Order: sequence, then C-alpha cells, then structure tokens
Amino acid sequence: MTCQACGLAVPDGARFCPHCGKSQVTVAEERRLVSVVFADIVGFSTLAQDLDPEQLKRLVDDNFRRLSAEIQRFGGRVDKIVGDEIVALFGAPVAHGDDAERAVRAALAMQDAVAEQGGLKLRIGITTGDVLVGASTVGGDYTAMGDTMNLASRLETLAEPGQIIVGPATEAASRDSIVYQPIGEVETRGRSGLVKIFQAMSAVGVPGERRLPRRPLVGRAHELGLLDALGKLAVEARRAQLAVLQGEAGVGKNRIANEAAALQRERRGALVLEGRCAPYGEANVWWPIAEALREALQIGGELPLEAARLAIQHWLVERDVDGDHARMVPALLHALGYRTPLRGGDRERNRAEVYFAVSTLLGSQLNRTPIVFVLSDADWASDAVWGLLERLLNGHADQPLFVIITSRDVELPPGLRTGDFGSLTFEVLPLDPTATAELIPHLGVSLTERNAQRLVERSGGNPFFLEELVALIERRSADDPSLSDDEIVDQLMTAEVEQLPDTLRGTIAARLDGLDTGGRLLIDEAAVLGRAGPVEGLARMALEARGVSPITEDLNTLIDEGLLEVRDGRYRFRSDLVRDVAYATITKTLRAQRHYQIADYLERRDDAAMRNSVVAAIADHYRRSAQLVNEMVSVAGVDRATVLVKALK
Repeated sequence: MTCQACGLAVPDGARFCPHCGKSQVTVAEERRLVSVVFADIVGFSTLAQDLDPEQLKRLVDDNFRRLSAEIQRFGGRVDKIVGDEIVALFGAPVAHGDDAERAVRAALAMQDAVAEQGGLKLRIGITTGDVLVGASTVGGDYTAMGDTMNLASRLETLAEPGQIIVGPATEAASRDSIVYQPIGEVETRGRSGLVKIFQAMSAVGVPGERRLPRRPLVGRAHELGLLDALGKLAVEARRAQLAVLQGEAGVGKNRIANEAAALQRERRGALVLEGRCAPYGEANVWWPIAEALREALQIGGELPLEAARLAIQHWLVERDVDGDHARMVPALLHALGYRTPLRGGDRERNRAEVYFAVSTLLGSQLNRTPIVFVLSDADWASDAVWGLLERLLNGHADQPLFVIITSRDVELPPGLRTGDFGSLTFEVLPLDPTATAELIPHLGVSLTERNAQRLVERSGGNPFFLEELVALIERRSADDPSLSDDEIVDQLMTAEVEQLPDTLRGTIAARLDGLDTGGRLLIDEAAVLGRAGPVEGLARMALEARGVSPITEDLNTLIDEGLLEVRDGRYRFRSDLVRDVAYATITKTLRAQRHYQIADYLERRDDAAMRNSVVAAIADHYRRSAQLVNEMVSVAGVDRATVLVKALK
C-alpha cells in the first residue's frame, strides 16, 4: 500500500503513514447540509512587506491557532488554511442540528480573538447549503465541494474588515439566536439572480436554545399526570423526587417539563428554577446553576461584581439564611461566573464551596416553599453540575424538592440512580396520529382530513417536525397566495429534501449521525430500498453491499431509537422525513448502483410467483437508477444503455 500524500510504502492495515503521519482511513463520500465559513486576515500583504518572514510566520501561526480553537470550540472543523485565509465546515462530518448558529457564533468569537492581537481584523463570509464531502483523490484530505463553498468565498470578498456577511439560508436558520442587519441584494460572480445578504451583529440567548412554541400542549395528559403526581408526593410526603424525561430532538421534552413546573407553581406554590445546559461555547461549567441562581436571587445578568455581592448579602440577611455568609457569597459569585478569589484555585475545593453555598441557600428556601428545578438538555451537563444535583437530592431528601431533567439519552451518574429520594425515568414518545392531527389546527393551517393525515404521516408524530412543515406551508402560501394549503401539501409530498427547512434537515441529520456505524449504514440501505419493505430484502442488501449477516443487532438499534418499526416481517420508517434525509446524504452515484442492484436481484429471483408480485418495485428501482445515471452521465457498475432499456420496459 502506498501513501497518497508522500508516495512512500505503508504497512498493510496501518491507520496512519509512518513517514508523514497522513491518515490512511478511507472516508466515504456523502452529500451534506453544511454551513461554510470563509475568513480572511485583512492586511496580510502589508504585513508580509513589513515583517521578517520568520516574524510573519509566527504571527500568522498564532492567529490561525486562535481561530482554529474558536472553530473547534463551537463544533466546527477546519477545512483548509491557504495563505491568509481559513475555511471551516459546520455540519460535516457530524451534524449538530444548529450548525448555522454555531458557524455564526464561531465567526463572532473569531473576530474577537483576532482583535486581541494588535488590532487585526477579519473579513468573513458564511453560507449554508449542500456540498459533497469526503476524501479528495489527490492527497486524501477530507474536504467539501459544491456551489455552497463558492458562494461563501464570494460573500467573504464582499465583507468589509471586521464584518461578517451571511447568505439567506444561514440567516433563516439562525435568526432566533443572532441579531442581523439586512444589507440588501447583491450580484455574485458566476451566479444568476440577486442574493440577499445580512450582517451578523451579535448573538442572543443561550447557544443552541430553541424558542418554545406558544401552541397548546396536546396529547401529553399521561406525562403531565405522572409529573404532577411526583410533585404532589414531594410536597405531601416531604420526600425529594427526581424525574428524567428522555426522547428524540423535537419530541417536546422541554415543553412538558416547563408545563409540569408551571402546574407545581399554580397548585402548590412552588418556586420554579430553570437551568439549561449549553452544548458549546460556554466556559462557565456552572452555567445552568447560574441561570437558576439568578432567578432565585433576582440578580440580572449584567449586574457589576460589587452590586451583585451586595445583592446576595442583602438576600441572605433578609431571609435569615442560616450559614456562614462570608463563605457563601464568594462561592455564589463564582458559580454566577464572576471573577472571585476562587477562580484559578483548586478545582475540587472550589466545587465543595459551591456545593456548600447552593445547598445551604436552597435548603433555607425549602423550609419556606417547595422548589422545582428544571435542568434542560442534560446531555451537556458538566461533572460539576451532576455532583451538585447529587448533593441536593441526597442532602435534602426529606424536603419538598422536585428536580426534572430532560435529555436525549443521558446516562445518570451512580449517585443519582439510587438514593433516599424518589425517582422516575421515562421516554417521551412521538405523538400518536390522533394527537398529531389534533395539533394541526392550532398551528394555523386549514387542511382537508386527507391532507392532514398525510402531514401526520410525514412528521412521524414529532411536534417540531410538524411545526417546521407547517411553517414551510405558510412561507409558500405567502410567496404564492393563489395556492391553497391543500395544494401546497400536495407539493410537499413529492418535494426534494433540499426544499425542506434547513433547521429540520439539520435536526434529523444530527440524530442519524448519533447512530453507530452499523446502524447508520443499515438505515441508509433501508432508505434506498424504500419507505417500507421486507426485512428479508434489507438483510440481503446488507449482505451484498457490506458482507454483513445477520442484521438483527443493527435493526434492533434502529427500532429502539424509534427510527424504524417492524411488523409481520416488514420494516417501515416511523417518519418519511427521516427516510428522505438519510437518502439525501447518500451520493447519487451510490444511489444509482444500489437501485440497480436491488432491481437486478429481484428480477433474478428463482420464485416466479414472488418475482411477478414485485414487478412494480423492480420497475421503480430501474427507473430511479436510470434517472440518476442520466444525471451523472456515467456510473461504475451500471451499464447506461442496459438500465435505460430496463427502465422503459
């Protein structure tokens, strides 16, 4: 085996070249929705004239290290560095569901990082769209190609020094968390028509925070009943309770938790504290605790240090909190993110101080009123936060404390699995078809019963998916008022995945990327085979494509994840949208090959009766393969003339 980077021999099975260190692992090509950042250091040419080459290299290297660190901090990947320019991808090789927001937040942080170095500035362009990612033929580097890359580069050239310019797709996907200033429409070289552009001004809210809808909560009476019973038990039996809500993104976990907390406030006079774990970009490990403390202490986020110190002291004295105030105040300030003598000290000692202060404060409050603490998105909770929860639940097990945690699939630390407190963990499932249909009128659309049912099936009962589809209907209706909602739904049923909202595609892609390799490959194969089909056919496809048999373990993973259903020997996607997004990530070349192989296998089956029963499926797979071959001109392993003839039979 020869290394593509340096041309020297590499031992068989080696993951890296022993000579140049280049990875030898082949990266499969994929089609991906990504947000691309192009950033250029302004004045590089002038610096090159004024500085010694060694000085210039040290300055540039230092700046690119800082920029790379910011990109990685927000979950991005450095694609390339060329001269004075750095290119980053958000959404590949792994999607996060909020990659447009991550890209813009990273760009804002990059501007700040460079400004600290002698007043340098960046020009930055960002856009969101589809690209092909994978290893390049020459060199084998993981990279991206497509018009999205070209547009981001052109937007960067339009930016003034210190300015961040984004395209319309990026703005639409992140407008709830980024403040934008519209600039207007511009012509970009190589593209027909005008492109709307916006300047990113600042970020608002917690990273990754999704605005909760104001629609009624339907189909969740059972979940709310369980949580209300736990809250009642915490108060009446004076025994702390822990509830953990788990489920896929968009299913409504946080909405249920917030509604349950509001019920405790209304029915039992509980003090409700909320903290949300930030998935990235937040340096304070106590962030969700700080949110809850600000609410409890009634301290605004912009309060100066000394004013905050006085406010905390006044709060402790006014409520006659029993404890060492001189010890508690610095610890509470530290948890709130202020610079105190604790910063930079021994980490374990600092944690112990915060545990003591928060536990004492809440313990005093629990003597007066029940407390409900909602910890959202606990998948991102720090060890410090988990340790504090253990301390609170075990230390106040005989008080009316109710902790509600939401997560996708977090594993609780040992100290929260058992204890003197009560606990309940349950999965929040997608809405059933009846509840999903009941939700549709509350979202502002009027549909026939048939089209409402089609929307129900396409969403798979996920409220967020349904809301995004309805938002798309509203946008199309605004663009063309002559279309009825039912006509737009007809269009949606056959729409290409690229026409779906990027926020929706990103959320589903992130869920698929969370699968292990076997599960991800199997769901891709199922996506090619069809929205529903025989498990036997899926097993045959996995065997011929990857030499994998049996598929039982991977299939069970997809069932457990709520992605597929299996009944009477047939699989079915829980949501058509999941199938569409999975299918769209597969390269068109591979799709053409797989469709051809499926049709050829079905056509060659010995059982004539069985073969005749799948004539329509054979024709459909040949037709899809032929369409893709026509589009790609040539596909290895698929004879163009043969597949075109078979598609017409």
